[in-house]
Amino acid sequence: MTVKYSYCYDDQKKKAAHAKLRTQLRKVARALGVTLERGMLHTNPGGIAVWGETTLHTNDLYIQADPSRDGVLVRTCKGRTDYTGGRNCYVSLAHLMRDPAEFAKLARAAVDGGIVTSIRQMAGAYGIPMDKLIIVHVTK
Repeated sequence: MTVKYSYCYDDQKKKAAHAKLRTQLRKVARALGVTLERGMLHTNPGGIAVWGETTLHTNDLYIQADPSRDGVLVRTCKGRTDYTGGRNCYVSLAHLMRDPAEFAKLARAAVDGGIVTSIRQMAGAYGIPMDKLIIVHVTK
């Protein structure tokens, strides 16, 4: 779903992209067993020159999707006022758009320390041979 940067100047396309992200993140919340409360799913549309982001912020997981990026930011958090949380992990935006339930599993695995496993699962889903996969793990 990565979109061309020029579309961020088109307010209707920006709204449509964020509406789709909200739909998919609702499905992720459902797959995680999270009952959405007020403020847990929100969109910051950004200004005219940026796409903005749509965020699912639960009590222990922070997921932020930007339609112009290939990766969705996933990290742990300690409550809904924690905006810095644990280490940043990224899971494919294409995976979110194709299969939100599987994305939820990969997101949880990534933040629970199974980052190598989740990358291998994602690579397998995209048909990337393991001998072509390079894993770099960066910590805080």
